[in-house]
Amino acid sequence: MNLSLLGIIIAIVVFILLSFRGVATIVSVLVTTIIIALFSGTSVLDTLNGTWLSTVGNFVAGYFLIFALGALFGKLMAESGSAKSIAIGLSKLIDKTKNKKFAAALVVPIFYFLLSYVGISPFVAVFSALAVGKEILQKYDIPWRLFCYGGVMIMPAVMLPGSLQVGNIMAGEMAGTNSLTGGAALGIVATATYIITVLCNIFIEIKMAEKRNEGFIESGRAFVETETAKASTQDENLISWPLAVAPLVAIILFSTIFEVHVIVALTIGIVICGALSFKRLKTKGFNNIVTTGLLSSYVPLLNVAATSAVASVISASSGFAVITEGLSSFSPLVAGSILALVGTFIVCSGVAALRGFGETILANFMAAGLAPGVIQRLITIVTFSSLAPHAAAIANTISLTKIDYKLALKIYIKGSFVGGFSALAVAFICIQFGIFV
Repeated sequence: MNLSLLGIIIAIVVFILLSFRGVATIVSVLVTTIIIALFSGTSVLDTLNGTWLSTVGNFVAGYFLIFALGALFGKLMAESGSAKSIAIGLSKLIDKTKNKKFAAALVVPIFYFLLSYVGISPFVAVFSALAVGKEILQKYDIPWRLFCYGGVMIMPAVMLPGSLQVGNIMAGEMAGTNSLTGGAALGIVATATYIITVLCNIFIEIKMAEKRNEGFIESGRAFVETETAKASTQDENLISWPLAVAPLVAIILFSTIFEVHVIVALTIGIVICGALSFKRLKTKGFNNIVTTGLLSSYVPLLNVAATSAVASVISASSGFAVITEGLSSFSPLVAGSILALVGTFIVCSGVAALRGFGETILANFMAAGLAPGVIQRLITIVTFSSLAPHAAAIANTISLTKIDYKLALKIYIKGSFVGGFSALAVAFICIQFGIFV
C-alpha cells in the first residue's frame, strides 16, 4: 500500500477517535495533519506553515463576516426573547391541531431549519432553539431526546435554493453561477424528499414513545436542572410572535427575492431584531450581548477553517492521487459524489470538504456534462446529506442538552443518513432521466 495513503487512513481514524473522546477540534486537526505529513514524507513544519495555515487564513478571510453576523443574529434572537415568543405563537397553533404531539415535535426541526436557512451556524442555532424546544417539548410531554431532530434539519436547509448557508454560497461560487438559487427545481425535489423521510421518522418516534409511556423527563431530567433550562422558564415581556419572526422573514426576502449579498441581508435582519427589542436588549446589557454574540462565532469559524485545511493537506498528498486514480474507474458523476460523501464524513464538515476537495469534485461533475446550476445544487446535496457522528456540532448540542450520547447518535444517524441518501438517490434519478435539470 502507498505509504501516504496509509497515513491518510491512520490520520482519519485518529481524528475520529479523538473527536469521539471530546478532544478539542483544533488539537485533533493538528495531530491529523502531522500524521499525514510524516507518512507523506514532507516536512511537518512546512506543511503546517504552508498548505494548512494558508487554507485556514483564506477561509477566515473569506467567511469571517458571514459567521460573525450569523452568530450575532442568533444571539439577538435568543436574548431578545424572540425565540421564546415564536415558541408561544407556535404552541397556540399546535393546540388547534388534531395530533398535538406530532405537531409539537416538529417545532424544533422547523425552527432549526429556518435559522439554518438564513445562514446561522448550528453552534449558534442551538442556543436559540433550546428556549423554544424546552418550552414546547415539556408542555406536550414529548421525549427531550427528539430535540436532536433539529440538528438533522440543517442539511435540507443547505440543499434548498436560496439558502444563506456558507455551503450553498461556496457551491454557487465553485459552479460559476454566483447565485443562491442555482438548480432550483432539483434542490426543491431533493429537499422535499429529505424532509418527508424526517417527518416519517418523527411520527414513528412519537408513536413508539407513547407505547412505552416515555415522556419528556426520561431523557430531559439532566437538562431541566441546568441554569439554561431554568432561565428559559422565567416570565418575560415579549414582543408578539409575528414581530418576532419579522427579522427571519426579512433576511429570506432580501437574500432571495431582492438578491442582495448575504452579509447585507444578515445586517438588515440584525437591525430589525435589535430595533424591535431594543429596550429589552438594553436592559439586559446591549453591548455585552453584541460582544458575546460576535465572540461566539470564533470557535465555529476556526473549527471549520482548521478542518478544511486538513482536507487541503490530504488533497495535496501523494496518497490522494491514489484515491482519485481509484475513483477514475467510476463514472464522473459517481466518482465526484463518492469523493464528496467520503470527504465530508472524514472532516465532518461539508464546507471543509468543499474547501479541500472542491476542485476535484467540480472537475468530475463538469466531466459528467452537468449544467452549472445542477452542479451547484448537486454539490449541496452530496456534501450535506448526513451528519458525521464525530462532528463537533453534535458534541456541542449533547453538551448543552445533556441528552445521552447514544440516544442522540441514533437520531442523528437515522434522521440524516436516511434522509440524505434518499435525497441523493432522487437527485441521481432526476439527473439520469433529465428531469428538473
